[in-house]
Amino acid sequence: MSLDIDLSTDLQSAHLPAVTPAPPNADDEDELDVDLSAPQRLLPQYFAPPQSTQDVLTPADFARVPFSSLPLYIPGLTSGVQGFDGGINKAALEVHREAGLLCILLPYLDMADGDFIELFCVDTVVPAAIYNVTSDDVAKGRAIPLYIRRSRLTDGTVTPVFMRATFTGGGSEETTRLRLKVDTVPPAGRNPIASTLQNENLPMPVFPQAIVDFGVTDADAQHGVPVTFRFYPVDDGQPANTYRATRDRIRLSIGGAFAPIPPLSDAQAAGRGDITVTLYYGFWQQVGSGSHVCEYEVIDEVGNASQGWSPPQLLNVRLNDGAEPLLPAAFVLEAPAGTLNHDGLNGANASIFVSTPSPNFMTGDIVRATVVGRTVSGNLIITTYDSPPLTAPSFVIIPCPNEDLRKLIGGRFQLSYERVRSGVPNRPSESSIVQVIGTPIETDLRAPIVIEANGDVIDPQLLAVNVEVLAYDGRDPFDLITLILDGTYANGSRYYREIDKPAGTGAILFRLNNGPNGDIAKLEGGTLRVLYKVTNAEGSRTSLDATYNVGSPVASLPEPLVEEAPPPLYQFDPAVSLDDAQILVKSNPDFHVGDTVVLHCEGTAPGGTQPPKRFPIQSFWVGRDLPFTLERRFITPNLGQSMRIYYTRERDNTLTRFSQPVNMGVGSRLLLRAPTVVEATVTGTDIATLNPLHVLPPRPEIVTIRVITDTLPPSADIKVYIISKTGVGSPDIPIKPARPEPGGNYTSFTVPNDFVGMYLGGECTVFYNLIEIGQTSKSDDLTLKIEALAPQELDLVTIPEAVGNQVETGKPYTVLVQGWPFMRQGQAVWIDLLSSSNLDLRIAVPVSDGEFTDKRIRAPIPATYLRSLHEGDTLRAQALVSLDGTGYKFSATPLTLSPAYRVKKASGVVEGAIAVGNTPNHLALSSDDSTLYVANFGSKTVSVIDTATREVTHTISLATAPRGIAIHPNDQTLYVTVETASTLVIETENFQTTKTISGYTSCSAMRLNPTGSRLYVGNDYYPFTQEIETSTNTSVKYLYGSYYYANAITTNRSGSRLYTTGYYVSEFNQSNGTLLGSYHNGSTESKGIAYSPTEEVLYVTTYGSTPTNGTLNILSATTTPPSLIKKIESLHQPWGIAFAPAGDKAYMCLQADNSIKIIDTTTRLITGEINTTTHPLDRPKEIVISSDGGVAYVANSGNNNVIIVSL
Repeated sequence: MSLDIDLSTDLQSAHLPAVTPAPPNADDEDELDVDLSAPQRLLPQYFAPPQSTQDVLTPADFARVPFSSLPLYIPGLTSGVQGFDGGINKAALEVHREAGLLCILLPYLDMADGDFIELFCVDTVVPAAIYNVTSDDVAKGRAIPLYIRRSRLTDGTVTPVFMRATFTGGGSEETTRLRLKVDTVPPAGRNPIASTLQNENLPMPVFPQAIVDFGVTDADAQHGVPVTFRFYPVDDGQPANTYRATRDRIRLSIGGAFAPIPPLSDAQAAGRGDITVTLYYGFWQQVGSGSHVCEYEVIDEVGNASQGWSPPQLLNVRLNDGAEPLLPAAFVLEAPAGTLNHDGLNGANASIFVSTPSPNFMTGDIVRATVVGRTVSGNLIITTYDSPPLTAPSFVIIPCPNEDLRKLIGGRFQLSYERVRSGVPNRPSESSIVQVIGTPIETDLRAPIVIEANGDVIDPQLLAVNVEVLAYDGRDPFDLITLILDGTYANGSRYYREIDKPAGTGAILFRLNNGPNGDIAKLEGGTLRVLYKVTNAEGSRTSLDATYNVGSPVASLPEPLVEEAPPPLYQFDPAVSLDDAQILVKSNPDFHVGDTVVLHCEGTAPGGTQPPKRFPIQSFWVGRDLPFTLERRFITPNLGQSMRIYYTRERDNTLTRFSQPVNMGVGSRLLLRAPTVVEATVTGTDIATLNPLHVLPPRPEIVTIRVITDTLPPSADIKVYIISKTGVGSPDIPIKPARPEPGGNYTSFTVPNDFVGMYLGGECTVFYNLIEIGQTSKSDDLTLKIEALAPQELDLVTIPEAVGNQVETGKPYTVLVQGWPFMRQGQAVWIDLLSSSNLDLRIAVPVSDGEFTDKRIRAPIPATYLRSLHEGDTLRAQALVSLDGTGYKFSATPLTLSPAYRVKKASGVVEGAIAVGNTPNHLALSSDDSTLYVANFGSKTVSVIDTATREVTHTISLATAPRGIAIHPNDQTLYVTVETASTLVIETENFQTTKTISGYTSCSAMRLNPTGSRLYVGNDYYPFTQEIETSTNTSVKYLYGSYYYANAITTNRSGSRLYTTGYYVSEFNQSNGTLLGSYHNGSTESKGIAYSPTEEVLYVTTYGSTPTNGTLNILSATTTPPSLIKKIESLHQPWGIAFAPAGDKAYMCLQADNSIKIIDTTTRLITGEINTTTHPLDRPKEIVISSDGGVAYVANSGNNNVIIVSL
């Protein structure tokens, strides 16, 4: 299906917030002075039915509108939803949490004190909310907030929604009955990896391959470039309501420019075929030349956004706009494969590497790196970093601040740069995309702060209250900030206000004018919840909230006393109390002569509200209790429901004070019996026992909680709670209406079985709250005892490679943990190895998505650990799982210990072979033994091997063949000599060559001194040895030995002496390079030399023109020059030689007879050789041994592999 769109045309983006704030000017200090007594501005898109004018209105504009013609004002309503009066998305509901959907009652014609308002949703008999209009509401023309509880709003068609007014003077009217579409499901379904920005259920946008490979040219843009969107979600196992739907909007962003693609048609949404859109020249001009990220999100008809953006596609755009060709992409040294682990930085900055060779760069140029980041929550953050002016064309490393990267954990960034040169346009580069991983951080917008608050208390008498919106990432001066004030009066009534301002550039401050009779002052004894929304071209985001007490709660007046409904039950039973209710307002020091105390008794049914009763205080009433009567005729209409009773104290020119309310039930007291658990067995009064196997496969993995509801008010809601251990989270169980299920007398709540795993072998408490209009009541408790799992259910830990319960130290092994009951992603897991020495193999590592899918965890046992064990040791594995979600080991559930395995030491055994390049001749092992570098002469490569996994993780391609290799002790720099008579300096993070050091022809073997401050490069023709200073990687001198060749090099243990070997062993003073003397090897050439780690002895291998005339010369280094101690002759072309770290053995490669000889250094005799029948040798050249002496690696040049030998 193809849809061609000329994107040079500006199309209106329907259903996205229309944001047109006035631009901040130079005088704007980003402080907005707000008069809360001024009329509230009502936005036209939130009216249902829509109003004929698009002007901004105020509540006063409706004061002459009959109630029956009154629209509802619903903040967050999505207008223009086909077939409905409006749409309600997830964000509109989440702003107010369980309170639900805010519906504001506007003033209306002939509004009067005592009018009874009911808000209905679906159920036209039982209201979702009620309100009694007060004289103050009438006088102020107040807009009154009412809420439809979240439990009453299920996804789908919600109708009718309307208000009904029963007027004090008689009669009633209704507003228009609305039909709303509620949809809280994001399009394209769940992000498979919730902690990342990228949603793999959105397929990557598809461009023609030629466009991907060569970019968008001016000619391409003129003809139009097609982009194809495949069906979403990719995983069609997602619920059907996440599938591509009519009027979904694909928000395609290329380099931050949005393509205004029209909403999907019925035909496009109906099938699963591709949708192709053609992007024409006008759009590409908006994008501009450069390297751009192309990605999209989906917004459905009611405004829900997909969870994250599609995987990105990098696209180069090259229009005929005078831009120079793009420079090569930069990269981050710490992100070799395009993924940056923020935890791995350990607080340090990352390094942006930019190659700056001439002629593209010259002295004085500046490199400006740009990081276009998108956080895990989708927020866009753009930062730039400038290099110092270049002093010489080569490369530059620009620090990328750690704190800037921390904000992007779970997200990604596009990295590019510009060359900035005076007098010419900046020249851009190609881009790279870097994913950022690490410990998740809080990415929500922070809650606003009330500056004057003392802790969580606001002084209601303040003349002004300042609310500050804290700086947030990705802020733009033109962002629209909407401050939301959500208050509760002391009597339980609600207050709501929204205030808009642009973000500007300074502190974002709302100054709320208050004073003695201000809106905030009137909330004394109640609360004020503050939060805000940020709206911009990227969409709308809601901040976290903060709730403050307005004044001390005790500052409000005490509750009245209803003699017929005393605390704590507050229940008026008309069958027991046959007359009116007598109410006392207790005397109070703040009641003065001239004050008036007004009693308010507000019901929840028509005719159930008593008009306010006023009691003027004269001198003889000061210090006495004030009696009031609540007439029975106002009580009985509320049968089975409730009344809210409170009083106010009025005084001229002084703030009216409210009392705490009494929520009085009317009727017989409800018996709120403890809930039951279907899968559990009743074992006593309000006690039940649950066998965890009853909620594990093959049975459904849920717990069913039932509440008897046939005797409960149908207007009430039920909220179930499960609580127990301190610090252990409780499942959030959605509220349900208190209405029996068809055919039963109960309401069921299904809960995932996760919580059962938290309480294995313990108990928890289950109860519910009955939530009615104006009051909440708690049920009796159910004690739910949860049995422990039998040991066989947790017998899940083994070492599967062990044969006959024996572990050989020379072989690879893993700990296998099979999936356990209640296994979930994110649970912390510990694996401990227990033997003569213990090892923490896995420390609180969360279960990954892959491990959860596979229902198993595998943890390789380090070979170094196995080699540290002793013959006959017992080895066991223990696994612990944080089923309670705390992440603490002390409270984790231990799985059954693995079987006991007997340890068998291995020695001189070939464990395996690793394929590398052609003709591997030289080896270098990192100081921590983790990485082996192999110089492959025949294939002109260097193989990088992870010694833990024994796999080649990277191959470095060279222009010419390598002739020697060495790794710096800090493991960060690799040195390789090549045939072009030079030494390459290679960084080991990304394996990029950072410098080439020129040398003399035929350079070959290499050696670093023990500290790594000097590198020595030998020569296989001349007796020259080049000395390189490694801090600057510059050549400092040449050392001249005797006669031809410096084929191999070593130093003594202190590094004070340097030895080279060819026809002669030459000894040099390291400090000044002076030749101290030479030992003549004879007519045979030398290829190997090693200095003993425990003695002042050199071992030197030599061989001549015949296969059997090789020797091992054992020389004393106590003399200058070295002197012969012993010569072992008739060897078959001996080459590499290495000592065991303990110095008791040496190992020698014999190239001609394909063997590795073992030499006893005490007797100085060959005592044996390595058995290599499982992996035959072919011309072994060089050998290196791990620092613990456990493993040897041999360059097996004829078979193009590296042999691994357990020592």
